[in-house]
Amino acid sequence: MKSSSFPRLLGRLALILIGGQGLAGATEPAQGFGLIAHWSFDADYASSVNDAFYRGEARGGLVGIDRTAGVARVGAGALRITSARGAMTERGYVAVENPLWGETGTGVLCVTGWFKLQDVGSDGMDTTNLVCESFPTLSSFGLGTRTQAGKKVATFRFRTSDYRMYSEAPVSASSTPSTRRPEHTKISPDVDPVAKPGEWQHVAVIWNGPVGRIRFYLGGRLQQEIAIPAGTRLEFARGLHIGTNRIAGGSDWDGWIDDLAVFDVELSAKQILTLAERTLSGREVSAANVLAVVSDTTVPAIAAAKMKFIPPAIPAPEASAQGPLIGHVSEGEAVLWARVPHRGTYTAVAKSADGRHTVRAVAEAVEASDWCLHFKLKELKPATEYAVTFERPAGCTYTLAPLTVRVPPPVELAASVTLGFGSCSDFPDSAVWTRIAAECRDGMVLLGDTPYIDTTELRWVRWAYRRFASTPQFAAAFRQIPFWGTWDDHDFGRNDSDGTLPGKEFSRQAFLEYRPNLQSGEDGQGVYTRFRRGPVEVFVLDTRWFSRAEKSWADPKKPTLLGARQWEWLRAALKSSTAPFKVLASGMIWDGKGDSGESDAWGAYAHERDALYRWLGENRITGVVLIGGDIHISRHMKYATRDAVGYDLHQFIVSPLNDRVIPGFDTPDPAAMKSFAVPNVFLKLAADSTQPVPTLHAQWMDREGRRIFEHTLAANELERGNAPTR
Repeated sequence: MKSSSFPRLLGRLALILIGGQGLAGATEPAQGFGLIAHWSFDADYASSVNDAFYRGEARGGLVGIDRTAGVARVGAGALRITSARGAMTERGYVAVENPLWGETGTGVLCVTGWFKLQDVGSDGMDTTNLVCESFPTLSSFGLGTRTQAGKKVATFRFRTSDYRMYSEAPVSASSTPSTRRPEHTKISPDVDPVAKPGEWQHVAVIWNGPVGRIRFYLGGRLQQEIAIPAGTRLEFARGLHIGTNRIAGGSDWDGWIDDLAVFDVELSAKQILTLAERTLSGREVSAANVLAVVSDTTVPAIAAAKMKFIPPAIPAPEASAQGPLIGHVSEGEAVLWARVPHRGTYTAVAKSADGRHTVRAVAEAVEASDWCLHFKLKELKPATEYAVTFERPAGCTYTLAPLTVRVPPPVELAASVTLGFGSCSDFPDSAVWTRIAAECRDGMVLLGDTPYIDTTELRWVRWAYRRFASTPQFAAAFRQIPFWGTWDDHDFGRNDSDGTLPGKEFSRQAFLEYRPNLQSGEDGQGVYTRFRRGPVEVFVLDTRWFSRAEKSWADPKKPTLLGARQWEWLRAALKSSTAPFKVLASGMIWDGKGDSGESDAWGAYAHERDALYRWLGENRITGVVLIGGDIHISRHMKYATRDAVGYDLHQFIVSPLNDRVIPGFDTPDPAAMKSFAVPNVFLKLAADSTQPVPTLHAQWMDREGRRIFEHTLAANELERGNAPTR
């Protein structure tokens, strides 16, 4: 590579890593490096080009190079993976620790390869099978198969920096034009991209952001073309997983993969067809030589110099400050959070509005805690407003902006408070945060999947939290109101994951660094917490850390969800609570997920949920309301629990904060009072004890301020022996 072009490459790399910028207004690139990565799987997991950057590493179990005679499609060997379904720690894949990157960054990528899908282990296959997928978080690129109408169909997926998803449009010849997504053009209307188990098939997918198109080939034939806005950028990806990246996501590969390659130029139809046919004029053709053997003037020129890579640093905002944000606030104390990547002691100075009371708190910024600061202000006066400024150590150039903390009155006084609840949020800036700050003056509870992280690798969990905290409207919202949080599966580590997940301790470490709860679990376990505002006390549960990691306290023959430690904490906390309303909030929903195949819901642990209900009744715990998230629809459920609890329990499900709804979870249920699939939604919960009978008003609202549905509960409806609730 010319010395002048390498800095340009690093500059474009930095732009993508920092903010996903750098391709807007781009045109067709004049040249590319050509073949940038190629795994032949003949002897090991090395890349035949740029191996220092793209060498693979086998992880998990049941993965290896198969050199049995006649097995490989190209060369001497092929990658073989057996799914080992149900064995979370044994699922195998090949990890490539750096992102796909060419002359135009991720502007143009062409991924080609061979696959043979087969139930090698005779243990059944997952619904989705991944040839390869980028990571972390919800990936920017995926290629594989899925089950559709009883057969396997080849699939691809691209996710853009503005979180738009592009994938194959599985329309058949009989589909009416109105059922087809308009941006898709199905080139072969009479042939669906069927993946045939037990047969080698060639697949290729092209992303051409500068030109504005996606092309998808199977067996050398163009199956699909999708028009995209020219200059569209892909979502950031850290690296590539070949075979699978999901410990508990039900997306294992089963079979063989061979001659997997990535180009940073768009191969022509002739070149891709020749790859699928494997020969041209008697000469063997593979990814290693296709550009040299099959000439085509429509393909951009190949750079004369070889590509050279320096692995990128962990992406920004690594070197930038975040915060300050307001965490837990109660009548006597507050927790403020900030991150400043400069070693030293920082001081928060809180002065009451009348100037008569000053409180200080110090925090130390060290690299071991990713430079996160937690200022714990104590002995604050109730019903008082404090102006907070920050003092920095000598030599530090970062400035933490002042903010205002409003300390609530004593909890036993009559009051009207408003809290927000929500789950499932991505990184893009969203007006939903601004709306929450305006509507929920007493704070917000993040129920999990906030954000999507999908890894337990500490540096990448931290990166996700940093990126989330840097979202402008998120940061602005929580400079005005306090927030609390727990996690669900995607910010715990993996989809549908539980307490047996390897590396969960790193997820917890980053959670403690970036979430300013007053308490997060106990004795190094879990992240559950509680707080009270006026007539409502919120118990924020952890339904991941302990789940399936020990025997159940309710039934030793079954696995736990809450864990014995958290159950003891919850019992003691509920018994001591004098709040008219007691909200039990978790990322999981309190019923089941139907036939989705996912087991991360309270319905899968009915023995503990029902034991909790019985305990509430036996101990005459009044005012309990359930809140859940996760499922990308919102629902109001009323359960006939009078026999166990003494009154009907209500569940308020709220999801998603982002724009991706899943209508399939809106399943018939006799307990459902209302269901709706609305994006960018949060729950506004108003508790009022200023009237003779306290009330709890639940209102689902979207980011535009539209009131979607609402329901009011009176405190005496949540007492033993009262008339059934509405």
